[in-house]
Amino acid sequence: MDPHKIYRETRQRLVALAPELDDAQLATMTLACPAWTVKDVYAHLSGLASDLTTGGHPRAGAPHHTARQVANRSTWGIHEICDEWAVTGPALEARIEAEPALRAPVIDIWTHEQDLANAAGVRSGRNGAGLELTLNAVWTMKRKLREAGIAPLRIVTEHVDWTIGDAEPGATLRTSSYEMARAILGRRSVDQILAYEWDGEPGLYLEHMAFFTPPPYAIVESP
Repeated sequence: MDPHKIYRETRQRLVALAPELDDAQLATMTLACPAWTVKDVYAHLSGLASDLTTGGHPRAGAPHHTARQVANRSTWGIHEICDEWAVTGPALEARIEAEPALRAPVIDIWTHEQDLANAAGVRSGRNGAGLELTLNAVWTMKRKLREAGIAPLRIVTEHVDWTIGDAEPGATLRTSSYEMARAILGRRSVDQILAYEWDGEPGLYLEHMAFFTPPPYAIVESP
């Protein structure tokens, strides 16, 4: 599926989910983004779409920008945020369609969909095209491993059997696609990653795996 369609389908799921969440769910803090509530995640997603389509913030995903996106919408209700996203979302989808390599916002929306869904105690879009695209982020390890002089890593899930590199792997990691996608985006602690099925020395690979620093605590989600 095209990246802009994945973004659109994910956004539509989240907009449809929003009215079903009560005040307590919207106010629940997320484990993956401990400074943000479920509503704050919605605010970030609409704010990021706005920043990426107005051209005013070229590094709109940087922490100071994401904090601003949330702060600027802190007094808004969830319906106001979704109303804005009804405008900013399609604008971003059009940009992604024109620039298919712009995949970071698509990975971001699927990742945050899981963050807020798990915090709210619901399931939303766990499997499908969003997961598949996010799982491809493991290939960013290839350059990191090569530059560090570390042998490739073989990753095996129910969907893929990939060797991240161009030589014989030095270790093999086996887990589910969902777990791998969550780990690569910094949603699993080091201890959780070490608990995956490893053949070889996992310690060599840990610092080169995640986009974001793994949390110091376990993020446990319903199976």
